Formats: sequence, C-alpha cells, structure tokens
Amino acid sequence: AYASARRDGNLTDARQAAELSWNSGRFPGENADPANVKVWGIDASLDSLTRAPGGQPEPTLFGELAMRLWLPLLEAEQVQWL
Repeated sequence: AYASARRDGNLTDARQAAELSWNSGRFPGENADPANVKVWGIDASLDSLTRAPGGQPEPTLFGELAMRLWLPLLEAEQVQWL
C-alpha cells in the first residue's frame, strides 16, 4: 500500500495508505497477520516499523525497503480490464 501510494502521490498519502492497510479495524489488518504478530507483537503500530531512519528520498528504512521491493513489481504490473 505504501509503495503504490508513494509512486502515485506524496509521502503523507503513502503513510496514510500504509496505516489503513496495517491497522486492524472492522476487518483484520496486516498487523494481525501471524507472521507480523510473531515479529512485531500483538497490535503493533506502524510506528514500530518506521522508527529506523532512512535516506533520500525516503525518510524511513521501512519506506526504502518498501520501494525497493514493490516499485519494480508495480512498474511491471499490467492490468487488463475486461
């Protein structure tokens, strides 16, 4: 969610998209995924993932890694509408 929003918008939009995807609400978010619970703990906040500083243009290590992993996939993605 972060990489997709960051590619198409600004840092604030990307952070908000990541929060919506990460946090549980009416439905479980990514923070409820068993692998994330094991690593980050129960009900971990997105802030716990974004504490490590990054470089430019991403201010956090989370942002750097998200862009490094997802941007090439998003750029190669081909969507076909039926």
